[in-house]
Amino acid sequence: MTYLEDIECWKIECPMVDRKDAPSYVYFDKVIVAADRLFGRHTRCFLGSLKMPPEGSELRHDVVVKDSWSDAVSTHRDEVKFLRKISADLGRKENINFEYPRLLHGGCVKFWIGAADGDGKPVSIADNADYLYRDLPITTTTTTTTGNDGGNNDGSGGPAPIWPSREHRRIVMQPVGEPLRSLKSVPELIIVLRDAMRCHSAILS
Repeated sequence: MTYLEDIECWKIECPMVDRKDAPSYVYFDKVIVAADRLFGRHTRCFLGSLKMPPEGSELRHDVVVKDSWSDAVSTHRDEVKFLRKISADLGRKENINFEYPRLLHGGCVKFWIGAADGDGKPVSIADNADYLYRDLPITTTTTTTTGNDGGNNDGSGGPAPIWPSREHRRIVMQPVGEPLRSLKSVPELIIVLRDAMRCHSAILS
């Protein structure tokens, strides 16, 4: 993530769907969600654009970026996988007359370490919780099992150091909606809730 002073916005790298070696970039100037905690998903959401705005012009908000630390071992809660399926399945239906989340880009955030592999492609490593927690004295309240005696991996017994198994992921979605605080009446709120329920019902079915 880099701040561009000349156009007064941030540039953030986002993984491309199904293309591990070709990241995309989003330019944003507004944070709409920031769960700034040491533990948990640390979710942040940004409003931005896939196109760099010309110097002196206003940034157009046409995409949402969700940056979070998701469960790295839970495949049934893979948000990128679900959004890809929603975009593909509902995108093929002609009678859809409501808005639904469409995935543009998404995946695990990578560190590009500057080296190259045998094919000349840049080498990257996944950003995960190991780099944050591995030096902290976090321990379990019970012993782990390495054989029949339990204990640390070195066989000494006792509580074993652990940390949350999380992976740093970013997803880019459309469309960009209006915040609920922009509603001016109860009927408008009812219409919004109706549309949200229609969308959830279509996704479920």
